[in-house]
Amino acid sequence: MITELTPTPTAPQPIARRPATIGLVLGIASAVTSVFWVLAIPLGILAVVLSWRAAQQARGRDLRTISLAVGGLVVGTIGVLLGLGSAVLGDGSSGDPVPVVINGIQTATPDAEHQPPLDLDPGARCTVDLGGLRAEGSITNRTDKPWGYRLKVLWEDSGVTLAEGTALLGPVAPGGTTPFAVVSPTAGNASTTCRVSEIDRTKP
Repeated sequence: MITELTPTPTAPQPIARRPATIGLVLGIASAVTSVFWVLAIPLGILAVVLSWRAAQQARGRDLRTISLAVGGLVVGTIGVLLGLGSAVLGDGSSGDPVPVVINGIQTATPDAEHQPPLDLDPGARCTVDLGGLRAEGSITNRTDKPWGYRLKVLWEDSGVTLAEGTALLGPVAPGGTTPFAVVSPTAGNASTTCRVSEIDRTKP
């Protein structure tokens, strides 16, 4: 007597479960990092693409995978929208001053009438000695209010930066002049030059 063996039906295997899970994780990461829109937008787009493909592959075959994919689509889309919002606000609505360069000196102080780089008196001196590098000069406050100053100095040799230093100057009265000196222990040579690369006013 021959007995026929009926094959035992196997449960359907999950379809596209891994891409759906990755899509959900990327979507969450996109939404969480939406402030950093440069990162959030690509993550959100990738989450949407992966989740959409996973949902298409699992349609009618794996409800859990579809649920994961839908979650990835939702949070990925939210991440993209939030990232776009951050990008729009960051392009001018944040109130942060845009640095400008005047006479080769950068400043982020918003004062078109009295630009801080013009407060630097000509004739900054650069010296090289056994102790390192030294830059000296003076600042004249050409506004009608007292201000502090922050200066950044670069020492260079044939266009290559050797060192940099910063000076913080106390309140300078309107029309007043104050000297500054910035030093660096870096060794220089006879061809070393120095220049002020940044100037900003600070609250006294």
